[in-house]
Amino acid sequence: PEELNQDAHLAQRLLETLRPEQQKVIRLSIGQNLSHEQIAELLGMPLGTVKTHVRRGLIALRDAMARANPDRFSSEHTDR
Repeated sequence: PEELNQDAHLAQRLLETLRPEQQKVIRLSIGQNLSHEQIAELLGMPLGTVKTHVRRGLIALRDAMARANPDRFSSEHTDR
């Protein structure tokens, strides 16, 4: 559907606004379907650091998407 395609393009643009290390680990996690352990080994980073970059990056991405489109990504839809 068109709405999903628009969301994907928005997410891609907003991903580029994250810190470089957050971008890298999220791209490896989502784009290449690597586990946190695999990313840590590939990048030579501690596992906890990888997990922190992923978590903070995804939170920042969620918040940015909510700001860009509050009707679709409000906190009531994203809080779990």
